[in-house]
Amino acid sequence: MTNTKAEPLVGVYVRVTNLGVGTVTNEKGQYELNLPEGLNRVSYTFIGYEQQRVDLIIKKGITQNIRLLVSESQLKTVEINNKRRDLSYEIIKKVITNKGLYTKQYTTQRRHIYVKSIEDNAHTGSKEDKEKELKNDAGLMFSNDSLPKFNLFEGDFVQHRKDLNGFKEEKNAAKKLGKQRSLFYTSTTDADFDFNKNLISVKKLGDNAYISPISSTALLAYKYKLVGSRITNGQKIYTIRVSPRKMGNALFKGEIEVWDSLFAVKSVDLEVNKNSLILYDRFNIKQEYYFEDGKRVLSSENFTWHIKTNKLKTLGHCSVTYTDYTFDSIYPKRYFNAEMGITKEDAYEKDTSFWAQIRPIPLTDDENRFINYQDSLQRVRTSKVYLDSIDSVYNKLTFGKALWNGFGHINREKKSNWNFEPAIGLIDPVAIGGWR
Repeated sequence: MTNTKAEPLVGVYVRVTNLGVGTVTNEKGQYELNLPEGLNRVSYTFIGYEQQRVDLIIKKGITQNIRLLVSESQLKTVEINNKRRDLSYEIIKKVITNKGLYTKQYTTQRRHIYVKSIEDNAHTGSKEDKEKELKNDAGLMFSNDSLPKFNLFEGDFVQHRKDLNGFKEEKNAAKKLGKQRSLFYTSTTDADFDFNKNLISVKKLGDNAYISPISSTALLAYKYKLVGSRITNGQKIYTIRVSPRKMGNALFKGEIEVWDSLFAVKSVDLEVNKNSLILYDRFNIKQEYYFEDGKRVLSSENFTWHIKTNKLKTLGHCSVTYTDYTFDSIYPKRYFNAEMGITKEDAYEKDTSFWAQIRPIPLTDDENRFINYQDSLQRVRTSKVYLDSIDSVYNKLTFGKALWNGFGHINREKKSNWNFEPAIGLIDPVAIGGWR
């Protein structure tokens, strides 16, 4: 799938109208559909281009190449509207033109990444539901004031990237407390919000590929408004408001900042259309960029999200810090392969002092209390006294256990474990060959 300049088009919606199935093209403009043999009607739709419909007689292994034409009527509409508006469109045009300079700054990139993702769960249900949720593993009760109810992930990563598709993640350390299902960015493979790309795919948010506000067709998908400018360190910075031209699942809204003369994005503060979200009710992305060794790189990301159910309201926040960039390193042959990540053997065994040293931002009082409490529980659960008490209960023989549950014995010092099946299991009234 290409345009008239033979450039691949990413995110073209390909739909078989008579079957109700479809797909989108990848970064190379390629797509694949499994269709029954015979006549099928296929449509190709992409923002800013004329829709094309083709009747295809499908045979085994058929390949269909399509070239889309730019929609002149849409382009003229944008140009006319621009004359009535401020400088934001001219600024965005220059950003789109220049973004290729910042995507080809290096061949390989290595960076260190720290992640802290946390959710605060506030109850909206009955008093009984709250008390049930606040009961810990030991059966003790805590009030909302005495113990915060968090889900938390901390991670220390090194990420290696090679254009176009080379990627590998090293997980040096990780800490998981509470439920992890809805925590965002517990791995650097969760998302790549690279707005220099035309389309951004984030499976944890939804099935849609989002159109970047500085994509090659962004002027047809978004409206822009210059809302202010300022001087920082002698450099002028524009603030531009971004909003969708039409309501759509695959568009952002919010603000972006642009460096004057460089015409590169300095920061973004964008919200995802809630209609495109599956797990979350709201989701926001903030990014900050800076220059290192003359190359524009990401310095931080912040994600916030909301989830609301009948009994629980979850407020989530994730802080990601990028440091220690190195560029154009030489990697061993086949370093970038099908293996996407490596986890160190002691990654989940790091103690409190390790995390205190690497955190770029100190914990809040509530986060400290929560982590200290969870760490104390972990120390109890792994202590010899606690494990011996569990083993003594397991090793105690009773008539009921022997009959219904079976009997076993654990000796941790000798690293032995043996057990017998329950006596009731020896009776098989429907065995092959008759009752036994």
